[in-house]
Amino acid sequence: MSKVSMKKLVCAAAIAGVSSVGTAAAPPIDLGTVTLDVATVFNGTIANGQFQDLYAFTLPANGGSAYSAHNLPITINFPPPFGGSGTLNVLLTTLTLFSNPDGVTTGTSGDEAVIKAVNSSDPGMSSNAISFNLGPNLAAGPMFLSVIGLANGSLGGTYAGTILAVSPVPEPEVWAMMLVGAGLVGFRLRHQSKRNKSKRISAARIG
Repeated sequence: MSKVSMKKLVCAAAIAGVSSVGTAAAPPIDLGTVTLDVATVFNGTIANGQFQDLYAFTLPANGGSAYSAHNLPITINFPPPFGGSGTLNVLLTTLTLFSNPDGVTTGTSGDEAVIKAVNSSDPGMSSNAISFNLGPNLAAGPMFLSVIGLANGSLGGTYAGTILAVSPVPEPEVWAMMLVGAGLVGFRLRHQSKRNKSKRISAARIG
C-alpha cells in the first residue's frame, strides 16, 4: 500500500487547477456500506472544467472488490422556442482508492493513504473508462474513492461508476464480465435519461 496521503493528492490536484470535492466547501458523497455481490452505482454531473469527486463508503470483509468509472457522452437538442443543442462529455484522468482509518465521511483528515491508483494513460485504460480490481487481501473498512477528470462538453459532463464487493473472489475473467456489466448499467442509465428527455420534448411540442 502506498503511503501517499490524501492531503498530498488534494494539494497536487489544487496545484494542477483541479477543484476538489472532499474539502470543507464540498464534502464527499457517502455511499454507506457496500453490500457483497451487489453493485453500488454512483454518478456525477459536473459544470464545464476540471473536477475531483470523492465517494465515501465502507467495504465489507471477506471479499475482493472492483471499481470503475465511465464517461456518459450525451447530445441534447433543445425544442423551440429555445433551439440549439448542447453536449455532456467527460475526460476521465484518475481513479484512486484510499483507506479512511478514522471512518470520518464528512471530509479528509490527513490519515488517508492510497491503496490503488489508475490513470487513463495506463495500458487498457482510456479517458472514457477507467477500472481496476483488488484481490481478497484488501482489508475491510472505511474507504474513499476519488474520480478526477475534465468536463469538456458545452454543458459540462456526466459519468457513472460502480463499486463491486464479491465473496468468494472470482477469477479475472469473471471480474472482466462484472465490469462490463457495470458499464452496461451506466449505458442503460444514459439511454433511460435520453428517453425521458425525448418524452419531455415531445410533450412540450404537443403542448
